[in-house]
Amino acid sequence: MTFPELFGLPVVVDLRTAGRAVGVSIGTAYKLVHANAFPCPVMRLGHRYKVPTAALIEALHIDRIPVYEEDVESGAAFAERTA
Repeated sequence: MTFPELFGLPVVVDLRTAGRAVGVSIGTAYKLVHANAFPCPVMRLGHRYKVPTAALIEALHIDRIPVYEEDVESGAAFAERTA
């Protein structure tokens, strides 16, 4: 999963998506959950598992402040005007 994909996730994701973010298959993700070894908190809602995206990003040791393409473009335009 790329940084833009990760920062574009909703507030809560399913276990398959969370597993993909940490680089494991869905089967391995389920095994980790059942062993209480998934790298971040997992919520069980009925028969489904959900993972808070903020906890997932924190577990991956990624800064929570994303860089948006529009910000880069605005910064480059500003730099051109002031140069």
